[in-house]
Amino acid sequence: MRQHFDICGDYQADNPFGERQPLKHSFMKYAFLAYKKARISISKFWPLKEWQEYLWREDELLDFRQFDNSAVKCIDDEPPFFHIKYISILELIPKEDWNVAIKGIEHFRFKHAAGKTFNSHSSHTNWFDSFNDGHAYSLLDTIQLKGNSVLKKYVSQISFHAVNLSSSFFSLKITAILDKDIVNRLSNYVIGNIPDQIRITGFENKHWYEFSHLAYGTFSGSIYKRETFESVLKDLTWQVAKEVQRFIPPMLFTSQQCCPQYVCSIKTNIDGNSNKDFWSSIDIDSRWCDFSPDLTSCIAWRVNGEPLFIFSAPQSIEQKMNVDVESYHIADKLCYCLLYEKVSQYVRNKLSMFSNKISNNRRNLRSWLKLKVDFDAEMFFSTRFLNEVEEQTNNSFSYITLRPSKETFISAHYSDLFESVRRTVNLYTGISALFQSNIDYMSAKNNFSTQNKALYVSILAVIVAIISIVITIIIAIATNEDAIKKLFELLQTFVNFEK
Repeated sequence: MRQHFDICGDYQADNPFGERQPLKHSFMKYAFLAYKKARISISKFWPLKEWQEYLWREDELLDFRQFDNSAVKCIDDEPPFFHIKYISILELIPKEDWNVAIKGIEHFRFKHAAGKTFNSHSSHTNWFDSFNDGHAYSLLDTIQLKGNSVLKKYVSQISFHAVNLSSSFFSLKITAILDKDIVNRLSNYVIGNIPDQIRITGFENKHWYEFSHLAYGTFSGSIYKRETFESVLKDLTWQVAKEVQRFIPPMLFTSQQCCPQYVCSIKTNIDGNSNKDFWSSIDIDSRWCDFSPDLTSCIAWRVNGEPLFIFSAPQSIEQKMNVDVESYHIADKLCYCLLYEKVSQYVRNKLSMFSNKISNNRRNLRSWLKLKVDFDAEMFFSTRFLNEVEEQTNNSFSYITLRPSKETFISAHYSDLFESVRRTVNLYTGISALFQSNIDYMSAKNNFSTQNKALYVSILAVIVAIISIVITIIIAIATNEDAIKKLFELLQTFVNFEK
């Protein structure tokens, strides 16, 4: 779905995740605008109703106090900024497709690289596909994009990394450095104040001809900023993943038209102890953050979006080095819990979809078998991945929380992950068994029906055979007079015997 955002000039979002407006709503909206204009023009002769006076005046709807969701206070004397340093995209690939991924990266380099690649290690990673359990990490390639690349308007540089997840899966981490123009425009949009938006509302439970009952309503500027910010991040992620998937087809999320998991690393000088309305407008709450011990960085867990790693400029050289490394590799540490959580949610959504199909399927055995084949094909890799989950610890993290007597969210993620995945696997097993039981029932029903038909045919064949024999005997007797006399004599003898 194409969407236009003013934050980046002529930036056009084009992905399958936006909500499409029904055609009925579009018609009602334009019909309402025409009707409203005509109705106001004749209001001198036909006065507007009280609710129309209020809900048709756009200026009156904004005549109340609005919250300023801009960034005002900074930790230094510089103007506020909110710069995205990296977007780390986490894809899931089976290890049997390791060579496909390596060749795909080489083809991607040939197509998009500007001159000679300065950091290619893909030819030295043959050991990775045979690596089983444990943590492993490998840099595959770092590519500077050339000017005519289709991704150049989004990103300037891409790095590929492999992170081991289980005995048969690895994560392809695609780290993208965004184009500076997009970074600056997005920063200016986020730190600025977005006023409440005026929208036409009232489409719910109305027929297409009831457009005269529509009205204007206000939409929170903070919510609008949050949704726009998240939509742009998701679209940037999708554009990169979609182009890479052309060269590496086994990317499971992108191949299923599902937006991959991503983590953004953001550098800012905005004060975290103030600007409450600003932080709320991008769905960040300090109560839902895990902080580094020196409070120079945090992992912001968000309700309506992917996690953000936010950091500021540290005071010492040592702190700067640590936070720079952490901002680049934070996705490596988070990928285990994020991907298992992502796949678990993906499986649950698919199970919900197939459960509805089971409930609504009243057709023959062939339709059940086709549905079962589709079910197994869509769930094969994801459920195989979930079956390989192991209990993990978060020893690589040293974060703290501002909530008294509470564990960090990363600890909670890891502690609940194993049990959550197991519940999803049990749910899959139950629905798969339900599929099989329905197929067995349909098979037994068809077999019983076939056996009944065969029995009826056999009985009918016996009756036809008996009738044929009787007719044959009658014909044979009728054509032989001696046989008729003998038959009468036999009958007379039988009658006399009875007497």
